[in-house]
Amino acid sequence: MRLTIQHLFDLYHGGHFVTGNSYFLWPQVNEQEAPGMYERRLQRAAYPNFLFKIIEIYKGYVFWGSPKIEGESPLNLQKLGSDILESALVGGFTYVLTLAEGPQVYPAHIVTFNDDGTVEIKLDSHGENLILISPESVEQGEHGPVILKGTVKTIIKGTVTHEEPFTEGQLKKCKWDETGLSFIRDAAQLNLQIYNMQSVLDTLVLHAGIFITSGASIGDVKKVVPFMHIPTGQGEAPVEFKSPPVTQLKGVREEIDRRISILAAIVGLSAEFSEELKIETGEARKWKMLDTNAVVLQMAMRTAQSINFIEEVHAGLTGRTPATIQLEPLLNPAGDFDKLAKLDNIISTINIDEIVKAAQAEKVKIAFSDLPDAVIENLVDIVKLKGGTDSLNRTELLLNGGL
Repeated sequence: MRLTIQHLFDLYHGGHFVTGNSYFLWPQVNEQEAPGMYERRLQRAAYPNFLFKIIEIYKGYVFWGSPKIEGESPLNLQKLGSDILESALVGGFTYVLTLAEGPQVYPAHIVTFNDDGTVEIKLDSHGENLILISPESVEQGEHGPVILKGTVKTIIKGTVTHEEPFTEGQLKKCKWDETGLSFIRDAAQLNLQIYNMQSVLDTLVLHAGIFITSGASIGDVKKVVPFMHIPTGQGEAPVEFKSPPVTQLKGVREEIDRRISILAAIVGLSAEFSEELKIETGEARKWKMLDTNAVVLQMAMRTAQSINFIEEVHAGLTGRTPATIQLEPLLNPAGDFDKLAKLDNIISTINIDEIVKAAQAEKVKIAFSDLPDAVIENLVDIVKLKGGTDSLNRTELLLNGGL
């Protein structure tokens, strides 16, 4: 099915944007769905929003470390970047309008470039409230007309509530990569398939035991209707009830899980979507992480460029010296996975063997003799403090173990 940018934002936000929307939940293609069943599924189906998780994970990676900001700015540059990246990942690109009071991020689908050169930013679905950019001088750019000079007005229900001069650069198109395509465009299709399959599975479970395979005919058409029995009193075949086979339910569940795995793989987040993190060797994981690292770096680079451009424009409007920002994204080099494997092994060793702390400490020394002496000493100190019947976790080992 075709998904517009508006659809992608609806699926990303989830909740009431999806529930009850017949474009997202599809009727059964066969005749096994009883009258009224689709309408009930439409209102009750629970939407598993994987797209929100995908965007949040990548935003977390891009803004993992504290950004390096040189100079001072009245703008919250980190939040500005987060808003830009979020909107660009969903829609492929986004627009930022910078006024003297500050920049504002607008999704691509609410920005319209008219033939007469004006630009409209719709602030509501009815178009009663909008921002209108009117050109006085225009130059033909590589991708269309560029407004060099004009005015920008905020119009609320026909009344101009704000107006100020507009110059080139105040409306900035921001992309997360060169293509300008939505990062979640393929994942959204799979997310919808999972949503629909889950709804069917829920229906099978809820109606287990009352699936009618044969029974009284209905009126002149003499047709058996699933989930429904209307006796006619004419001695027709007795009604038979049958629960959906366990294999049928299991097959749907397995197919849902398979599609979740595919969804996670196409956005490079297989480990993050796993219910249990399965650690491989660093060499094996390295090839799976190369593309993800490149994507995160590209997101960080383009987001920082957009922030710095907008900051410079705003500084020019307000007569100040612009600040600059450099992002510190989180990457996942292959060595990190070996480290996590060691951490899990350490945790397992300490938590299972609860006889004495001394035995735990000796086991750590032997099992992890390849680690630096200082790290082993830290681990032994942690065992002495938190060993025995207490439990350990990765966070504590990472923060206090020197790994």
